[in-house]
This record gives sequence, structure tokens and C-alpha cells, in this order.
Amino acid sequence: MNEEVFDNKINEKVKNYNPSVPPIVKDRINSTLNSLNEMQDSTYIASKVYKKNKFFNFKNRKKIIAASLVLAVISTAAIPTYAKKLNIAESIKKHFNIGTKYDKVTDEFGVSRKSSGIEVTINSAIYDGYYLLLDYKVEGDKPFNEKPSIKSEVILTPGTKKIFKNKNFASVSHEYGDFIDSSKKIYEGSVSYRVPASKINNENKPETIDTVMDKALIASKLPENYKLEMDISELSGIKGNWDFNLLVNSEKAKNNMYEYAINKDLTFLDYKAKLDNVVITPIKLYLQGSYSTKDSFLDYILINDKNEVLALSGGETVEYNNDRNYTYAYENFENESEYITVIPYNYYQQKKLTSIPLNLKGKTSVPLGDGRELTITKVEEKDNKTYVYYESEHPVNEYLPFYLGDDEGKTYMRDRVESKTAFHLKEKVVVFEGNLLNKNLHVINNTVIHYNNSFKIPLK
Repeated sequence: MNEEVFDNKINEKVKNYNPSVPPIVKDRINSTLNSLNEMQDSTYIASKVYKKNKFFNFKNRKKIIAASLVLAVISTAAIPTYAKKLNIAESIKKHFNIGTKYDKVTDEFGVSRKSSGIEVTINSAIYDGYYLLLDYKVEGDKPFNEKPSIKSEVILTPGTKKIFKNKNFASVSHEYGDFIDSSKKIYEGSVSYRVPASKINNENKPETIDTVMDKALIASKLPENYKLEMDISELSGIKGNWDFNLLVNSEKAKNNMYEYAINKDLTFLDYKAKLDNVVITPIKLYLQGSYSTKDSFLDYILINDKNEVLALSGGETVEYNNDRNYTYAYENFENESEYITVIPYNYYQQKKLTSIPLNLKGKTSVPLGDGRELTITKVEEKDNKTYVYYESEHPVNEYLPFYLGDDEGKTYMRDRVESKTAFHLKEKVVVFEGNLLNKNLHVINNTVIHYNNSFKIPLK
């Protein structure tokens, strides 16, 4: 049999072998086979190493690779089970509000592991240079007693091609999920990790101001890819072994990260305060800067040119010798605005700046800063919860507009899931656990918003 006939037969076998090979695997096999002809004239094939050994000439190598691919897909013992159908980022879209351009920084996996009657599938990973979001599914032979959240830290190893070193760890930042069947056997979840370049590239250097306070989002510091290892040992109280070893393409993040140098002096808020830059990715907008005050946190309200408030969705503050570097993340920014308006505010954690008796039968005005205020219009109890409705013509700290306290010194923080505080909503409400209206309640606001010191940042 001549070599061309052999090549054609191998190609046909792979293309026609369909009973257990999912499309994602089949596509990768076919693209590999099709690319072999293009490789024939490359410097790699023409190198002296391969010329010395006739067995490793191009056509023989093509046979070996093709045969190996066939063996790989028909040998279930050699590779993990692959998901029959990818549900790319559905859970992530639902819980993390990442907009519509996430596909630019998405890797599809569909890789499964089964142990103790439970199959875990990692469907996809979204990585924008800071946040790593994993979309997964858990399927059990029996109903789960509780949500089978993976709750697993990951090991990160930067590298290019097969060279990996400097293992580092990232813990779960947020995790969400829901059962998608009434029998509670199928669970879809999503989990986020903070994975800035400094965490991937950490080489166990001595702790100094330069290593600790390194900026989180710098495209040039991202590796081409990194290995992601995850070892899950327990799900919903059931012991098992679900281990994953995946390759995340961080080159996508590097190519889709836009940085704007701002260098805004904010020393009127704190003698070291400044906003250094804005970073926009397909799924988030980030602000990076620094301050040093011990008394309060520095944060921002962002409004795009369509008068939409961008909700704060996470980030972190790194502290070293009383200096702080911050990276704040904002949700669902589509990178279509020509500018954003930035309103700085301080949140005083240990001080009750405003404490006003809550009027149960009328309105209560709550100062916000620079002469602005919000108005509580109504309070009620239902389903063992207390609802406090308010109005405001001005954007507020949506994460925590206010909280409640009583005469005994006890404080009550809002239910984050039930509360609806987005600026665009006609009816905004802060919800608290329990029936509280039989107490002497005070409205407490620790935020001072500097409306008069707002500024615009051009993004074009």
C-alpha cells in the first residue's frame, strides 16, 4: 500500500468514527491531520535532527500521529470522558453578569471525571487577565443532600508549551450554582478565582514593597498560557477523587486587554490617594490605584455615557506598611462608551457617620454627601423579613446604601441576594433578615460620596 492511500484511509477512519467521539475532539483531530501538510515545508520538519533518521521523515511521522490520534479517541482508559454537549458559560453568565463578549477570552474543555457515582465536568474557563471563571456540571447517581459546590483551590503553573515552573495557589473567590432537575441529581455551578499576573508569575521572591504592591493587571506580564490543576476530594459530603489538569490560554487575555493611563491626583481624599489606570477586558472594567488612610476605604461610583451605573463586582486591596494598592472590578461593561464619569467616595468602617431614627409611618431622609440625600419611603415586614424601600435622584453606594441598628447596639446588614439597589430600578429596596419593626431602629450610613469632585475619563 503506498503512503498516499494509507494517509487517505487514516483520514477517512477518523472522520467517520463518530459513535463516541464528541465534535470538539473530532474537530481537533481533523485540524491536526489537515495541518500536517502545511508543516512539511516548515523549518521544524527541515531541521537536521529529523533528516538524520529516515524513520522520522514527514510521511512516516504523519502515519504515526494519525494512528496515535485514532488510538487515543477509541481508548477510554487513556483519556477522560468528554461531555457530550457543551453548555458554554451559561452558569457564569447567570451569576457573574459578564456581558456578551466573553467568548474572546473563553477556553472550551468539556472534560469529565467520575468517582463514587458522581461525574464532574469542567465545561469552560473564562480568563481576562484577572478573574478566572469556571463553568461546571455535577451529575450524581443519587439525589444530593446539599449543593455539590467544588470549593477547591487551584494550582497555577505558568509556562510556554511544555515548560512549566513556579507553582502557585488561588482560592475560591465566589461560587454559585443551582440544581437543574427536580430530583436534585444534576447541578450546574460556576466559581471564580482572582488570578492576576503577579500570582501566576510568583517566584517566591522576598516580600518587599515591589513584590507585594505589584499592580494586578498588566498585559505584558501575563504568560502565553498556564496550567490549571484542581483536585476535588469531596462533594456534598461524599468522598472521591476528581482531579483536573487543564491548559488555560492567557494569550487571549493579553490580546483583549486595553489599558488607559490616568494618573489622577486624589490627595484631597488622602495624602497618597491616586487613580493610576483603567483596564478594560471583554468581561470587566477595572480601576487600579493606591491610598494610605487607615480610617476609611476609598472606592468609586462609575457611570457610563448612557447614564448607567456600573455595579461594583469585586476586586481586592493589598496592604503593605499602611500603604494600599487596589484593583476594583465593575460588571457588564461593553466597551462602547466614549467616557465614564467617576465619583469617589469614602466608606468609614469603624465610624457611624450618620445615625437617624427610622420613621415607620413616613419618610426618612439620609445624607449621602455634598448636600445630596436619599429618602426612605416605606417599610414593611413579610415572610420573616424586613423591607426598607428608598428613592434617590443620585447614584449611591449600591453595595451598601445603609444598614440598621437598634437601641441595644445591635446592627443589621442587608440580605445581598434579596436587596435590589441598582440605580436604574424604579423601586429600590434593602432587605433584612427577621421582623425588626418592633425595635427602635436607626438608619446608619458610613459612606461619604464626593459628588462635587467627580471627573470624566475618555475611553476613545
